[in-house]
Amino acid sequence: MTTLVEKIRQKRRFEVQVDHITFTGSLPTTEQFFVYGRESVTDAEIARKCVDGWRGVTESDLIEDGGDDVIAFDKELFNEVIGDKPEWWRPISDLVIDRFKLRAAEKENKEKNSQSGSKAKASDK
Repeated sequence: MTTLVEKIRQKRRFEVQVDHITFTGSLPTTEQFFVYGRESVTDAEIARKCVDGWRGVTESDLIEDGGDDVIAFDKELFNEVIGDKPEWWRPISDLVIDRFKLRAAEKENKEKNSQSGSKAKASDK
């Protein structure tokens, strides 16, 4: 069963390139996405909830006058800096929202196609 769970989680993985940085993460489930909407979650908060990695971030990306040292991803650090990085949060949240809309449209089309092709009739019992 673990293999199936891993497959499901892998399908939700994403990467988004912002300038020289690559962010990685997981798309929210449908339930999580609806909770985001109900709670009026900000774009920065979507990034906080979904991103779990980065590549190519240097100290100078995080602080003024920082060095060129590459910084390993740290969730606490990411959560701290993302609120001041609209140039990061916008592309991340746009990707999450666009992928959710695409997934919802694909599901709707699949359901529509399966209903139109169905020859089953309701019982009169």
